[in-house]
Amino acid sequence: MDLELRLQGPDACEDVFADLNEWLSNTKGLKTALKPEERAPEHMGDLATILEVVLGSAAAVQLAQAVHAWIKDRKPRLTLHIKQKEPKGKGPTSREVTLDAQNLDDLKTVMRAVEDLVRKAGSE
Repeated sequence: MDLELRLQGPDACEDVFADLNEWLSNTKGLKTALKPEERAPEHMGDLATILEVVLGSAAAVQLAQAVHAWIKDRKPRLTLHIKQKEPKGKGPTSREVTLDAQNLDDLKTVMRAVEDLVRKAGSE
């Protein structure tokens, strides 16, 4: 399963993206890549990078644990959007979860969000 991670908020910058990319790339079962994103004119001031994550088999747990550990360690002021990457040749997907890093206290919240996303993708 391919996922896209987007960051929004006061701490969402290229350095934070690079840090998250490095953190996740050191997690077994995850492959990551930073990708520039084309922006619509109304979003020209927004951060224009997507972190692509490719989940290997049973890697949803590792992703949730790694994201939670990164948030707890870095304490960023941002919102993390995790969305299933749209398959080529298919219509847009609405499978996305949003996590508020400032109000995220436990791993269970991240686990539920990632598991819901994976479950929705598997039901197609």
